[in-house]
Amino acid sequence: MGMVAGGAGTARHGGGLCTFAYAGHVNWLVGIPLAIGGVVSVSSGLALAHHLPERRLYVSAWL
Repeated sequence: MGMVAGGAGTARHGGGLCTFAYAGHVNWLVGIPLAIGGVVSVSSGLALAHHLPERRLYVSAWL
């Protein structure tokens, strides 16, 4: 849901989250914590990636 919410209002995604929410197909009790967790983990992951050597990042991408 975190990835969907970011582009929910754009024409390219067709308002995906809005469409599913309007139809009653969004479980907000699960979706909101997942979206919050996604935001927290992305910023932490980026901070970690900036501290790792480039070679290590390249090798770990293929595992």
